[in-house]
Amino acid sequence: MKLNPKQQRFVDEYLIDLNATQAAIRAGYSAKHADVQGPRLLGNAGVAAAIQTGRARLTRKLEVTQERVLQELARIAFADMRDLFTWDEERACYIPSANLTDDQAAAVSAVEAETLRTTAPDGTVDTKIRLKLKTYDKKGALDSLAKHLGMFVERHEHTGRDGGPIETHELSDTELLERAKQHGNRITALTHTNGNGNGRKNGNGSHP
Repeated sequence: MKLNPKQQRFVDEYLIDLNATQAAIRAGYSAKHADVQGPRLLGNAGVAAAIQTGRARLTRKLEVTQERVLQELARIAFADMRDLFTWDEERACYIPSANLTDDQAAAVSAVEAETLRTTAPDGTVDTKIRLKLKTYDKKGALDSLAKHLGMFVERHEHTGRDGGPIETHELSDTELLERAKQHGNRITALTHTNGNGNGRKNGNGSHP
């Protein structure tokens, strides 16, 4: 199904960040109604097919596979801080990035540098650079891997009214007998209705 230029622009923009509302705005649709127009465009068969084709094309181009995604998660999940810096009783220092393997460097999310300058009484300027290294969320990566491997079983907890505990009531012997009697009466009524004659009446108003 051929798309008009505006629809095609929406497809191109949606593939950037998968945000239907923002893609609709960038494609030239009214910002006032973009939150409605975006999802509506996603429901269009031609647009949906174009998006699917585009995503498949990008996946092939970038060689994004399940194996590569899991590999990256594993790098983060099993990262060892001792591979990134060393420390003892007196000081700690980072290992130069040139000495890191690809797996070790993959765990680093950002490096920030802060320059500190102090001036001595004789006018000498001392410059120090303080580095701050950030790593990716190790626990989050472990959780993602565990879910992929089916290690987590979802539990559904039930609560009573307004989130409180479920109320229970212990029936007495008299109440149990009364409920059994009522249940037996219902079974008897169903038997008479659906059994002999299926509850049909003859011409004089009586059962056959």
